[in-house]
Amino acid sequence: MGCTSCHAAALRSPRAGIPDTKSCLGCHQHILPNSPLIAPLRVAADPQFPGYTGEPVRWVMVNRLSGHAYFNHMAHLNRGIGCTSCHEDAAGMEVMKAPRDARMRWCLDCHRNPVPHLRPLEEAASSHYSAADYLRTHSVHDEEGRRISTQHQLGEYLKRQWKIQPKTDCSTCHH
Repeated sequence: MGCTSCHAAALRSPRAGIPDTKSCLGCHQHILPNSPLIAPLRVAADPQFPGYTGEPVRWVMVNRLSGHAYFNHMAHLNRGIGCTSCHEDAAGMEVMKAPRDARMRWCLDCHRNPVPHLRPLEEAASSHYSAADYLRTHSVHDEEGRRISTQHQLGEYLKRQWKIQPKTDCSTCHH
């Protein structure tokens, strides 16, 4: 599943959002329904589950920025910056953890050189994206008609196509 299956707001809102418990259970009634990790969802939303309370799950915020910093998910996803660029392989994590090193320098490094992180928009929310796999199955050509065969070439091409010019002035992220 792609990240936006659960975090659909990330495509149209600055915040990724958290789905309501019933939405989570809609899938998890079929996927790992008896896992102890799913029990809190069932306690909150499944009246047939022993210990059902109906109380919403109290999610733990993992990615908290300083009050003066701002991050817009929509702006990044809609420009081909994939979820895994910041969140690594969240789909493979048993317990979600904070992004790699979400400090200002890390963000600025990406803004100065977004090429390694750019991917086709239809792949932005893929948790298992690989440029090599994508380019093996999709024929992508640059403006001169040359076939693109590496992530670097693809990133440079997408940067030109979408006229990506990330800002590095303070007001981009600080308000």
